[in-house]
Amino acid sequence: DEAYDAEKPEKYWYSESVIDLTQNKFVSGYTDETGKATFTFGPANPLLRAEATKVALLLFGHPVDGAKEGEMWETPFLNKARELNLSIANEDPLKKITRGEMMNLIYELGLKEESLKKPDKSEDYLDVTGADQYWEAFQSLYEIEVVQGQEGKYADLQGYLNRAEMAKIIH
Repeated sequence: DEAYDAEKPEKYWYSESVIDLTQNKFVSGYTDETGKATFTFGPANPLLRAEATKVALLLFGHPVDGAKEGEMWETPFLNKARELNLSIANEDPLKKITRGEMMNLIYELGLKEESLKKPDKSEDYLDVTGADQYWEAFQSLYEIEVVQGQEGKYADLQGYLNRAEMAKIIH
C-alpha cells in the first residue's frame, strides 16, 4: 500500500474523492503516535465499522462531540449510532465492515433523513436476491447510482470494503 502522493493526485482513481472528503472533514487519514497527521490515507486498508459509522454520521449531518479524555475516538460516534438505533451499533466496531453493512448503514440513515426511499425496482445481480439481508439497501442505492456493483453483475455484499472504495461511494 503506497502512501498518497499529494504532488500527483490524478495518479489514483480515488484521489478526487479522498481530497474532497478530507477538505470537508469527513475523513482524515492516519496520524502518528503523537496525533500528528502522516498524510497517509491507506486506500487498500480495510475500513472498520467504527470508521464507517463516523463517516456516515458526518455525511448525514449528525454532529458528534469529540471523545472525552480517556475515551477512544470512536466512542461518541458509536453512542450516536446507538441513539439513532442503527444496526451497526450492535456490531463489533473494530472489525472490518462489509460492502453490505456499509450500504445498509447509508440506507438506514437515508431513510431517517427521508433522503432515500425503499426501492421501486429490482436489479438482477448474480449474488444478490430478495432473501439477502442487504437486498433493500443495495437496490435503493443502486437506483440512485451510489453503487454500481462489479463486473459480471456481482455486488459482493459480503466482501470487505476498503478505504478507497468507501471514499468513492461516499463522494
